[in-house]
Amino acid sequence: MLTKSLILSLLLSYPLISIASPIKISYQKGDSHRPSKMHAEGIIKGEPEQIWEIIIRINDWSHFMPRMPVSHYVSEEGVVAIQKTRNQNPKFLSKLAAQFKIDRKPHRRGKWGGIAFQVVNTPFPVANRWFLLRYLNNESKIYERKYEQCWSMIDGNVRSVQGCFRLQPTEKRGETFLYYEEISDLGGHIPEWVVKLGVRMTTPDVFHNLEREATSH
Repeated sequence: MLTKSLILSLLLSYPLISIASPIKISYQKGDSHRPSKMHAEGIIKGEPEQIWEIIIRINDWSHFMPRMPVSHYVSEEGVVAIQKTRNQNPKFLSKLAAQFKIDRKPHRRGKWGGIAFQVVNTPFPVANRWFLLRYLNNESKIYERKYEQCWSMIDGNVRSVQGCFRLQPTEKRGETFLYYEEISDLGGHIPEWVVKLGVRMTTPDVFHNLEREATSH
């Protein structure tokens, strides 16, 4: 049996990383009638355009998204193949999805998107989560230097996932105000305290990693 202390030690094995500016994180527990909600916001170093270019590269999300070893767009044929197979094992599906990996070119000053296959590693003994998510990237407010990316689940081994990134400039040059929201029902028997601790530990990493990617080039 996995004890609370063991799960805590597994989660704490991931290093905590401090970032330049504090991040405000809000978490609302879901129930049988509604999913859990998380939103976080903060200021990170890097111009909005730099952060945006990182976010829209879905095929490279494993570089900044914690515990996401697999992330890439798949073709329509790939979506059909994944949905038709009876094998729900994330490793098997990752190999299957890799055969249909594609990329999406940005539609500047407009909206574009696609369907991506992603895997999230979860603490033992909970099975890793996989998703097919429909992404929509929005550059319609590019002249205001405001950008938005949202996603919603079309298939996966969870009940529901949706979320958004929104970013805009601050009054200070070289900084971006970033808003990150995720609404999900992961299903299964995951203790609520584990979910909360995971949110508190991994969400700051998203902000830090985006800042690192933007300022290291």
